[in-house]
Amino acid sequence: MTKFNLFDCRLLNVGKTIRYSTHLGAAIQAQLVKFSKPIGFIKQLILLLFLCTNYAPLYAQCTAATNTVLSTLDANNGQRGEMFNIVAVNPITVHCFSPHLYTSVLGTYEIYYRNGGFLGHENTPADWIFIDSTTNLTGTANVGTLIPIDVNIPVPAGDTVAFYITCVGTSPSYGGVRYYGHSAAPAGPVDSLWLEDANMKLLVGYGKDYLFGTNYITRRYLGEVHYSLGVCPTVPTLYVDANITTSGNGESWATAYKTLDEALAVAHCCTVVDTIKVATGTYIPTKKPYNGCTEMTTADARDLSFHLPDGLVLWGGYPAGGGVRNSLTNITTLSGDFNGDDAVTGSGSTLSITGNTENAYHVVFASTTFSGLGITVDGFTIIGGNANGSGNISGIYRFYGGGIYTRDGTNTISNNTLSGNMASNGGGGIYTQSGTNTISNNTVSKNRASVEGGGGIYTFFGTNTLTNNTLSGNSVTFIADNGSGGGGGIYSENSTNTISNNTLSGNSAIHSGGSGGGGGGISIQSGTNTISNNTLSGNSANTGGGIYISNGTNNTLTNNTISGNSATDGGGIYTFFSASAVTNNIFWGNSRGTDATIQGADYSATGTNGNTFINNILQLAASNYPVSNTGNYAIGTAASGNIFAQDPFFFNATDIDGADNIHRTADDGLRLQIGSPCINTGNNTGVAATDITGAARIQNTTVDMGAYEGGVCPTTTTLYVDASIATSGNGQSWATAFKTLDE
Repeated sequence: MTKFNLFDCRLLNVGKTIRYSTHLGAAIQAQLVKFSKPIGFIKQLILLLFLCTNYAPLYAQCTAATNTVLSTLDANNGQRGEMFNIVAVNPITVHCFSPHLYTSVLGTYEIYYRNGGFLGHENTPADWIFIDSTTNLTGTANVGTLIPIDVNIPVPAGDTVAFYITCVGTSPSYGGVRYYGHSAAPAGPVDSLWLEDANMKLLVGYGKDYLFGTNYITRRYLGEVHYSLGVCPTVPTLYVDANITTSGNGESWATAYKTLDEALAVAHCCTVVDTIKVATGTYIPTKKPYNGCTEMTTADARDLSFHLPDGLVLWGGYPAGGGVRNSLTNITTLSGDFNGDDAVTGSGSTLSITGNTENAYHVVFASTTFSGLGITVDGFTIIGGNANGSGNISGIYRFYGGGIYTRDGTNTISNNTLSGNMASNGGGGIYTQSGTNTISNNTVSKNRASVEGGGGIYTFFGTNTLTNNTLSGNSVTFIADNGSGGGGGIYSENSTNTISNNTLSGNSAIHSGGSGGGGGGISIQSGTNTISNNTLSGNSANTGGGIYISNGTNNTLTNNTISGNSATDGGGIYTFFSASAVTNNIFWGNSRGTDATIQGADYSATGTNGNTFINNILQLAASNYPVSNTGNYAIGTAASGNIFAQDPFFFNATDIDGADNIHRTADDGLRLQIGSPCINTGNNTGVAATDITGAARIQNTTVDMGAYEGGVCPTTTTLYVDASIATSGNGQSWATAFKTLDE
């Protein structure tokens, strides 16, 4: 890994100001050296930005630009702190302070508040609420210095709120707050008027030693008070309904906002808001991302997006006017298609998305820090993102994550439909950068990516759980980078993943340059990956039609059904310098090119082959799979329990979701018929408790192979038995007869 120093962070211009130290440099370098594999220049920049923004303490921005009260700044005294009251004439929210601070020394500053004023409470810490602190702050003579703490305290009309701004420490070397007024020039009675405008009054207060120490009465605050008109809601949940005529205050369905942008603007300013419920309708963003409480200004109109503040839960699927939530019937659409003219045609390798040149780069995005809360997006149809730009806004790159882009935090993306989204680098539908992410019960179809991977989903670092998702018809045209790239359905790089109970079909990964990469269904680049109970069918790629695994030694593939996929090599699975444990999987009907009968049709390996196959069914004769770790088709020196060249007898491989057209249900076409050689022939070690449908595993002493547990009865009324055949079939015709009458 290239060695970076702190000037790299400075060159990236992250935030307003970054304070550097040798400790910070060591922290960043410690993270960089964890990665043993070289990565491309663009990825190095992304990783560096990620580390800088999370390890470097950033100055916050003053987040309410609407109103400011400014005093004179010719201080003649000071102390460790100052305590004063603010009285609202009209409803306001106080957002932050820029006081006159001591110069030439670095201080650690804290802000406290209490409702009702400070008199009688100035020496009682228990009566105050701590807001936050910030370090390494110094002042400039006769200039207000922004304290980077988002205060965001509402003050209803006629109410009084006291604030205490203080500097940690007990000697002048710690800094402090400058003010005007002492015994030689008294400021007037405590709580008398000092400054005012049409909306608020700032009253004379106390100088106040740290912490809640000595009082120095009749001192006047010098600097700026930044506020906005209006107060935050008193309830944590806001409501949005596109079907109403006029917006209310958003605090109930009866008084809902008409647009999601209105609710998000309040949520960014008011930390009391943690949930937004959205009724059926189509919502298009009209606001750019926020810096704290303030909408950013950029030159690019396509930066409009639904930017979710940290900690927000966003629920869609409510009926007009509110009621019982059902995202399948109450379609709630978040669209980045500003002109409403997108055209989505074809699927997989023929997928085309046009008319989207004006679309938003990201329909939804959220960004926090290592310790951030993260967000939830649940119950939406998300369409029309086109992340084909350059550069970034707040560390969110305009070429990843057309539908949803998250960075850091603990995020949940569930019960959504993502379709018709694009990204010029990766993550057409969803892109997650680090964090802990749960992606479940989503339908991700006909999304597209280029250059790197993940037409449907791209996970970059982080700990990720992908379960019960349906990914179909997604595509990626990628340029391989040292064996990486691809993943028409899912692409993951340097992540810790649990990928289970997903259905991937008809996805495509098209190689357009470089070497390596692939995976029409799934492409894995390094990391630790557990892949179980998935079905992969009808996917295609240059290499690894179903699954491609590169540079990994911590991968387990258990109880997957991999059928009908195609590639120029490794129609079912392809590994590149990999050591994977492959157990209880079904490989059937996969092809190399168009041929399902030659080596490489179901499995191929390049580079160091550390794979071990245990109790799988493979589609060719045993002679095609050396029991060694040498060669492109070797299945490992410890290989055992595998079955070769026997039809697994799927219920109906041509209709994988069955008559109900719902995946992961009892009528799925890739279920096993009774009499299948895959029933009761798996290996019980380490299997999941349930199968892809949620049915219990190990129903008859020994687990079945593949994603489904238990056999289903044949649809024919007549069975056939022929003692002269070599091997039993499913008994449904003379060509597939049972060998014994007992069967």
